[in-house]
Amino acid sequence: MAPVLDEAVQWDPSALGPTLFEPLVDMPLHISYTLRTHLTVLFNLLRSVERWVDPGTPEARREELRALLQRAEEACRHLYDITSRTRFLPHSASATPQPLDVHERLDAVLRLVEGEQVRTARLETEYAPMLPRVSGDEALLNQVFFTLLLDALQTVPPETPQRHVLTVRTQPHEGGVLVTLSASGPGLPPRVLPHLFEPLHPSWHTGSGAWLDLSLAKTFVEVMGGKLQVESQEGQGTAFSVFLSAGGQTLEEPDRLLSGIATLVGGDEARLRALQRAQRDTQRAFVACLARELMPPLHTLRSCLKKLTRFGESGHVRWMPMCIEAWRHSRDFVRDLLRQRYGPRRAPALVDVRVSLDAVLRDSLRGLEPPVRLETEHATGLPGVLAREGQLWLVFHSLIREALLAIRCGQPRQHVLRVRTRWEEGQVCVDISDTGDGFPSELLPHVRAPVFYRPDLHNPGFGLSLSESLLQTMGGQLRVESQEGQGTTVSVLLPGVLTPPFSPAR
Repeated sequence: MAPVLDEAVQWDPSALGPTLFEPLVDMPLHISYTLRTHLTVLFNLLRSVERWVDPGTPEARREELRALLQRAEEACRHLYDITSRTRFLPHSASATPQPLDVHERLDAVLRLVEGEQVRTARLETEYAPMLPRVSGDEALLNQVFFTLLLDALQTVPPETPQRHVLTVRTQPHEGGVLVTLSASGPGLPPRVLPHLFEPLHPSWHTGSGAWLDLSLAKTFVEVMGGKLQVESQEGQGTAFSVFLSAGGQTLEEPDRLLSGIATLVGGDEARLRALQRAQRDTQRAFVACLARELMPPLHTLRSCLKKLTRFGESGHVRWMPMCIEAWRHSRDFVRDLLRQRYGPRRAPALVDVRVSLDAVLRDSLRGLEPPVRLETEHATGLPGVLAREGQLWLVFHSLIREALLAIRCGQPRQHVLRVRTRWEEGQVCVDISDTGDGFPSELLPHVRAPVFYRPDLHNPGFGLSLSESLLQTMGGQLRVESQEGQGTTVSVLLPGVLTPPFSPAR
């Protein structure tokens, strides 16, 4: 089997940028392409509707139809506009210095995180007038503000927006601009403050993946000639301060960004892996926030389509099932994007992995054509895991769906799905293996990107990224091994909850 993702590391500084960014470079393109394909079909169908209205339809009825069509088309255009912002975060290790308007960048990021902000805290902005432009790279500054705003909101208890405030303040400072992002609330535990900018330090937040790593944000600020600081007191809130230079030599030195990343990695493979995970988490958060922004116009579009179907006496009715089907494809795609970060807010419970896995297998294999032979090997006496049952079901469902897709699209051979449960160093492990074609070596660095595109399947997929994201919130991890021409094995590892007396069978 080929090595698990992130293990093949080159220490040449010029290779560090591609290692961090290239697995994610196609994500914006695939999101935009997939959504726009569905929307184009829907938009063209809507344009065809009015031409098929019965000639005898009263003019008042025609006007009502035109108004609904116009509203639906405006919702489509709104969705188009949102998808045009997919290249928001860095997608390469090259940084382009340019004069930037801090307020413009802040407003763009605040629009993106609005869905998270409105359910967490009230927003207050205090912008100083006539601020100078700062020198920096737009995508780097976007990621800095995006990371800091989401992390500030993570320090606030959820679902209490009336009690807490997110304050965004700008002011001139030492010839540059000082941006302060602060959130009221309980603040950060004192024990974590000295380690906030360390890539290898465990997240203080319950479940990894919710708190975005700050080490890259600090590096990005420094290569733009600025400084990033954090202040927090328990019970009084948390404040991030970003100083940005208004000019000078920032980013003018060749490979300044690569040098900053190389310094952060320090030749440590574990650090590079941690930064890879951190960058995937940031991309997932961006994808989910984008999906939150897409949901309102999708709901508007659905409302218009439902009303259009009531014109039962009109000839356009024949087109409505196709319109609704195109809308459903868009909705399902956006829901998958949303699940990259956000799950149901239910308390975890003790779950029997075997029971959840068997339920998914029954559901996935029922009526499957051509049939797939299932081979199972279950360890006896496995403990339960502390998880959210619905999320664990979704993890197994996504991984088994991906395995079955690989089998069906692979070369003709014996179709076998192998599922094995075992105990490994305090963790319950589930191995899901397929006899598909496996991943080519050049695709391995990309398989857990938020949107992974396989040219042989001609469609983007979310299975591995979505599963890893959900597992992180449960304290688990995902491993991937693959050999081209022989298949792929994906392993789910979750901490077992031991209830004495207990001795798991091996």
